[in-house]
Amino acid sequence: MDVPLTIPTPTSVAHTNAEPPAPFPVHCAFSELRTSLRATKASLASDVDNSRV
Repeated sequence: MDVPLTIPTPTSVAHTNAEPPAPFPVHCAFSELRTSLRATKASLASDVDNSRV
């Protein structure tokens, strides 16, 4: 049995730090969670940096 070994290639996507606009209202909560997680990540990174001093 021959199985074609073709792999679909993903389209080129530019990676940026910009957030895509979240549709309202379904993803509004996710956007808020993402913002909260970023703040928590920054706070934890700061705590780690301070503990190394």
